[in-house]
Amino acid sequence: MKDEKISENSEGMYSYKSDDDNNNNNNINKNEINNNDTNNNNINKVPIYESDAIRRSFPNNINPEANPNPTKYQPSGMLNNNFSGGGFNNGSFVGRSSQISIELPQDSILHWSFILIYVILEVILIIVIAILFNWDKRNHPDYSCIEYNKDKENIISDNIYNETEKEISTYYGLFRDINIMAFIGFSMLHTLTHGNAWTSIAFDILSIVISFQISLFFNLIFENAFKESWKSGILNFDTFIKAIFNSCAILVSLGAVHGKISHVQYLVLIISETILSSLNFKLCDVKLKIIDTGGGLYIHTFGALFGLAIYIVLFRSKKKRARLTAYNRSNITNYLSNITCFIGVLFLLNYFPSFNAGLALSDDGRYRAVINTYFSIIGSTVMTFIVTGFIYNGKFAFEHILFGSFSGGIIISTFCSVCVDHWAAILIGMLCGLICVLLLEYLNKVFAEFGYYDIYNIIVVHCIPGILGAFISSMVISGLDRRVDNYYNVLLKDMDRDNHAQAGIQVAAIFITCAISFVGGITVGFLIKVSRCGKIREYFDDNEFFYGILNGEFANNNDERDSLTDIEGNNNQPSFINEAA
Repeated sequence: MKDEKISENSEGMYSYKSDDDNNNNNNINKNEINNNDTNNNNINKVPIYESDAIRRSFPNNINPEANPNPTKYQPSGMLNNNFSGGGFNNGSFVGRSSQISIELPQDSILHWSFILIYVILEVILIIVIAILFNWDKRNHPDYSCIEYNKDKENIISDNIYNETEKEISTYYGLFRDINIMAFIGFSMLHTLTHGNAWTSIAFDILSIVISFQISLFFNLIFENAFKESWKSGILNFDTFIKAIFNSCAILVSLGAVHGKISHVQYLVLIISETILSSLNFKLCDVKLKIIDTGGGLYIHTFGALFGLAIYIVLFRSKKKRARLTAYNRSNITNYLSNITCFIGVLFLLNYFPSFNAGLALSDDGRYRAVINTYFSIIGSTVMTFIVTGFIYNGKFAFEHILFGSFSGGIIISTFCSVCVDHWAAILIGMLCGLICVLLLEYLNKVFAEFGYYDIYNIIVVHCIPGILGAFISSMVISGLDRRVDNYYNVLLKDMDRDNHAQAGIQVAAIFITCAISFVGGITVGFLIKVSRCGKIREYFDDNEFFYGILNGEFANNNDERDSLTDIEGNNNQPSFINEAA
C-alpha cells in the first residue's frame, strides 16, 4: 500500500522533484515529500525514465544535496545527506520510490542570441546564393530543349547529355566520399571525450552546413578578385568540393576547442575561419597556382594552426589552464569513447584516397592521387605499429594507433596527383608514421608542461605532416618531368614558370598559409575574448548544450569535476584546482 501511494503521488514512473525542494524539505517525512512533488509547479522540470542503468551511474560517496551545480542531475526526496548503505547500487533510493528528477538549466540570453544570429545568417545566405549562383549551363534543365528547338537537331543536346553523364560518374562519387569523410569520419573522431561526444558531433555537423554556404560566397568573391573579373557562381561538383574543403579546415580547428567554448563562440569561429580559409585557398590556388591537390596546406596546416591560435588566446589564464589540467588528469575518455573514435579513424582510412583526389584536374591526376594516398596510408599504418611496439616492448599504445595510422594520407595530400613512384609513396608514409608516433609520445608531454592539451593531436597529426608534405612537394616538383605529367601541364598551362620557380612558389605558400592561419586565429581569438561571446559552466559536458541529457557516468569516484562551476569565477573551486593554480 505504501508503494502504491508513492507511485500515485509521483505521477507513475516519473518524479518532478527539484534541488530546491530537497534542500527545503530535507527533514520532512516521506508522505510530505511526495505530496510536495505535485504542488511545486513553479520550476522547470522534466521527467527521466526509471532505469537501473541510470541509478547505477551514481557513486556511493557523492552527496547530491551539496552539489552546487544546477545543471547536474540529482535524486529527489532523499532523507539522508549521503548514499552510503547501498541506496543506489541496489536499484532503489532510501526512503522513496526509485525515481530520478532533474532540473533544466536556466534559459540564458546567450542561448537565444545564438538562435537569433543563426536565423539572420541563414536568411542572408539564402538571398546571396539565390542572387549570385546559377545552374551550370550543361546541367540546366531547360538548356537541351532550347538548343534542340533552335538547331532542329539533337547533336548539341546529346553532347551536353554525355558531358553531364561523365561529370556525374566522375565527380559525384568523389563528392559523396568527401561528405562521408567529413560528416562521419571527423565527427566520430571527435567522440574521444565521452562526456562531450554529442556536442562534438552536433557542432561538427553545424559547422559543415554553415561554412559550406559561406564558402560558396567567399570562394566566388576571392576568385573574381584575384582574376580581376566578375563572373556569377556556377553550381557544379567542382564548386561543391572546394566549399567542402573549407569546411574540413574548420573541423580540424574544432579539435582544439571542442568542449571548451560556448554556442556563440563556436559560431564566431566558424564564420571567421571560413572567410580566412577561403582567402588562403583562393590566394594559393588562383593567384600562386600551387599544387595542393588534397589540401595539405589548405585544410590540415591551416586548420591546425588556426585552432592552436584560438586556444592560446582563449586559455591564457593560469586558472583556466589549471582547470584544463585537472580535467585532462581525470577520466575524460573511456573504453566506449575510444571505440567510437576508432570508428571515425576507419572512415578516414577508407575515404582518404577519394578525399585527396577530389580537386585533381585530370583523369591521370585522380588516378595517381588514389594510388599514392592508399600506399602512403599503408606505410604510415605499418610504421605506427612497428614504432609503438618498439616503445612499449611489444605492446601497442592506443593513441599511437588511433592518430598515427591515417597521417600518411595527410603528408602526401599536397603532391599526391603528380608523378611519384608508388614505392616512394610507401616510404613517405612510413616516414610520417615514424615522426607522428615519436611526437605523440614525447612532444605532447612538453605541451602538457605549458598547459596545452592537444586532445585530438591536431598539431602532431595535421599541422606537422601538412608542412612536411608541402616541403617534400617542392623537392618532387623541382625534379618533375613535365612532359609526362598531364596534371602539371593542365594546372600551369598559362604560366611561364619552370620547375624550380614552381618549387619556390610551393615553399612560399607554406609561409603564407602559416601566417594567415596563425595571425588570423590570434585576431579572432581576441575578438571572441573582447566581445565576451559567452562562457560555459563545465568543460567537456553535453549538459551545457543539450536538453535532458544524463551522461553515462554521472560522476566518477576518482573525478572531482562535479564541484567545478563558473569557469570565469572562483565559486566553489575544489582544493586540487587551487593547488594547481
